[in-house]
Amino acid sequence: MVEKERAPTARERPVSRICVSTEPSYWRVRLYDQTGLLEGVTAMAADSLFGGCIEDAKTGALKVRMEPQAFLDIDAACQNLIIDLSSAQNDARALGERSTWGLGEGNPRLTSAIELVKLFREKAFGGPNNAYDAIGDYIAVATEIQTLFKAIRDAYERTDEDFASRMREIHI
Repeated sequence: MVEKERAPTARERPVSRICVSTEPSYWRVRLYDQTGLLEGVTAMAADSLFGGCIEDAKTGALKVRMEPQAFLDIDAACQNLIIDLSSAQNDARALGERSTWGLGEGNPRLTSAIELVKLFREKAFGGPNNAYDAIGDYIAVATEIQTLFKAIRDAYERTDEDFASRMREIHI
């Protein structure tokens, strides 16, 4: 007698896309595979973009199939993005703290130049909806993604000896 292989549940199917959307009161993370939305794995958290997914990964409830090298590639990509965003954030702060812009802001008769420089400074750093804070939000998301995939990788290493041995081969 030949047994039929059981179809994977939503939590066991490989994830091909992660979509993040914001609602007024919470963040929503939806995971998709090749056939569409993985029902039952929508994560919602008020404080953390990937909080539900990270906790599921730590407990082993989130199932993702991936090669060990992909985990290292994702970690490196997140780290490079964080470094680049941090540099851009430092640039935004430097622009906001720049003493002279060369637009005539030192001449009291050029009131529009003074206002324009004030606007540029606030847009770069310290004002509402400024670049420095917006970039900080992107850094937080990249850090969350990095933490999520590290938790998944760690869970794999704890539970899958073959995965763990292949990961050790790559690290050496």
